[in-house]
Amino acid sequence: MSRSAQDLLDVINSTNRSIADKCQTIDRYLSGNSDNLRGFFENCFPVLVKCIFGYDRAGWISEISKTNQANDFKAIVQLLGPSGNLFAAMNLADNEGLIQYVFPEGPLPVLTQIFLRSETGQKELDRWPQYHGCLVPAYAGKRIHLKTLQYFLLWTAFYVLRTAHTSSSDVMGPRAPHITRLGHFKQSFPQLPGKLGKGPHQSVRCHPYQTLLQMYLSRFLPRAAAAPPGKPGQPSHGELLFSVLLEFWLTDGEDPALRDPKDSRLAPPLPYEAPTPDLLAALQEVVRYSVAVHDADRSQQPPRWAQATARSWLPQPPLPQLGPPQQPGPPRLMAAGQLPFQSFAKRLYRFMRRAITKWPEQQAIGPLLTLYLAYIAPWGVASVPEASKPGAQGTGRPAAPPRQGLVHRVLRDKPTSSSPRSVPAAAAAAAAAPPVPAAAAAAPPVPAAAAAAAAACTSRMPANQDQQEGPHPSRTVSHDKEASYVPQFQLGQWEGHILSSLPFYMLLLPLLLELIKSRVSSQATKALQDLAKVLVVFKTAPELCNLLQAVEEEYRRAREGGLHQRTRLDGLYADVLPWIQSQAVVFETGAKASCRDAHTASAEHPAFVLFSKGEQGGAAQVRSILNRAVGADADAVTQVEECASGWLPMEQLGRGAQQHAPQAPQALPSYQTVKKGSWGQLHFKGDPIDRPPTSREWPWLMHHMVALSKWANARLGLDKPPDDGEIAETHIKEIQLWMRRNGYRVNLRWLAEVQTLSWICLTVLVLWLFCLFCSWVSGFTSDSDMQHHNIGSLEVQRHYASSQPSTRHFDPHRPTTYSSQPVQDAHVDF
Repeated sequence: MSRSAQDLLDVINSTNRSIADKCQTIDRYLSGNSDNLRGFFENCFPVLVKCIFGYDRAGWISEISKTNQANDFKAIVQLLGPSGNLFAAMNLADNEGLIQYVFPEGPLPVLTQIFLRSETGQKELDRWPQYHGCLVPAYAGKRIHLKTLQYFLLWTAFYVLRTAHTSSSDVMGPRAPHITRLGHFKQSFPQLPGKLGKGPHQSVRCHPYQTLLQMYLSRFLPRAAAAPPGKPGQPSHGELLFSVLLEFWLTDGEDPALRDPKDSRLAPPLPYEAPTPDLLAALQEVVRYSVAVHDADRSQQPPRWAQATARSWLPQPPLPQLGPPQQPGPPRLMAAGQLPFQSFAKRLYRFMRRAITKWPEQQAIGPLLTLYLAYIAPWGVASVPEASKPGAQGTGRPAAPPRQGLVHRVLRDKPTSSSPRSVPAAAAAAAAAPPVPAAAAAAPPVPAAAAAAAAACTSRMPANQDQQEGPHPSRTVSHDKEASYVPQFQLGQWEGHILSSLPFYMLLLPLLLELIKSRVSSQATKALQDLAKVLVVFKTAPELCNLLQAVEEEYRRAREGGLHQRTRLDGLYADVLPWIQSQAVVFETGAKASCRDAHTASAEHPAFVLFSKGEQGGAAQVRSILNRAVGADADAVTQVEECASGWLPMEQLGRGAQQHAPQAPQALPSYQTVKKGSWGQLHFKGDPIDRPPTSREWPWLMHHMVALSKWANARLGLDKPPDDGEIAETHIKEIQLWMRRNGYRVNLRWLAEVQTLSWICLTVLVLWLFCLFCSWVSGFTSDSDMQHHNIGSLEVQRHYASSQPSTRHFDPHRPTTYSSQPVQDAHVDF
């Protein structure tokens, strides 16, 4: 290593230097040694990536978001910006083939890890731009060797997947299980404060990661035209970035692409892991950039549709297609109806549908609502002025100002006497998340981009609503400006986005209402506040409601009349209606498909029931939520009623006597159930073999033992219930029938418990020591008996030789030999 590279490495690892000083030193080194970068990439670059993102400690990005140092923020944005010296050095090293890095298997998504284990999956990964030509044979499967830019982007995408429930184990160790679940790898990261959510004592208005992500998207995926192509045989930076983000953020371990048609065995189900708030916040940036454009020179104007182009500027994702093949949409849908955007929307729909239907009860749904509203309402929400209303009785809240609208009361963080805020753009406003800064939309060159992004972040609200401190001065406007504010939703601007994304409105919204209804019993006020933030989007956009209602009516008539019979369609949306129904089938099939399903889900036409008056309609769902909101704040109930009235047929369902003031006896059964509960009710209610892994089990061994138990039960016929009147023909069949009737099965899961394995190892060790002791005692006894036997044999020989005359003399010094001298005849003298 050269002396300059060694000095730079000491600077990176230094603890008494500021982050700004380190970033500036690295920038100067790269600028002055552009012709000799081998020492930097061989020794400094892996350490730099570790320090930036933080593998075993808080990284530079997390420290900057926690400490509120503007110099550090500008320095790291300038260093990691797409036009900085570091990106230039990575491009130069990749073009020259200078070095490659081995990426560990643990941080990879479960889908990628499983693909690495089979030859078919390896061929699939080789099609993806981030892994093309990077799979190197190893002793077990293949190992991934990445170039510098690919290595950097993969760690960038993994940054938001880390969880807060962590330990301090070493994440870069050589030992790894056969299939490392992403959740287990994330638990090896320490808890890092100051991430994409703002802390209670944090005044930085924008996270560095969000700023860098916006700059990468605007630089590598320009909206004006298609992304600049890469060199022949090499993917462009835009294709590489988009593919990496979708792989890490929008794939799961139950992808139908993992199903092997030649294998009849079903893979064991994986427990659902809810996405982290950081992942949801990062996905919001990608969604906003994909659907909305915020002009810097027209800050008072609503955002524009980003897909209003003839050709798609998004690259085609290389991930396996979900569901049946989909055809491009009609020309009136612009780029949103083409396959690149539809592939991205299909992946996002599966991600959100799984999250809504499997969301943990103990986790707040605020970040999930923010992501959902960012997609269905990228135009923002316009404030509706209304008459002054007194505050809620008993709450001590001041009366609303004359021009304080419904939107402000729904979206406010806490009551305040200051002037009301104007509602920010995008659905982030509906869940207290900010719009994309104008400075990041144009992605100016660095270092100008660093200064512009830092300035834009000072006027940006944090992504986490629960930690906000109140309205920011830059977002507060006078009442005159609010009264003359241009309406956010314009039908001519956003009609294509709505028609190309109808499953998000007509299919996901009823599921979201079901989720809120399941939580209203335990968190009545909070659930109603979340519901109001969703309904206010439609309340402030009457043209949106008219469009959705008209499409639902035409869709219902076509579905009842048989659209598949090619009947003549009339109406404003007759040209897009066949494609809309096909899209609904493709989206629902892809979202429900799983690698554990033996057959593909049936392609049935899903029903649109948002404006229906039935039990599954939106009005009935809202009414049911209000009836279950026992003990909710009166102001929250009023907000939901106001947001739902006018566009949902609430009046036609009638007003129940208990809606405004729900009676307490409705909640008594649930309270009694909780009080009369026992520890036995907390046990797993399903099949004991399929219960989730516990802390006393080894997950990888447990999955193998469960699979072996199911195979043994299937071979022995113990996996089927006994039939009435079944008769055993042999003694073995009689034993099997007796076991089935009494519920006996083969369950080897106890062999995966740590305690059981410890006792097995201890027993084997004791038996081995006992055998070793017995062998030693037996050997000692055999040697003693042999010695006594030899002595006895010599005595017998000596006695025999002395008692019998012989022609040979016995030599006592050499008992095994005889002298060869003949015995002379004795001379007798008479």
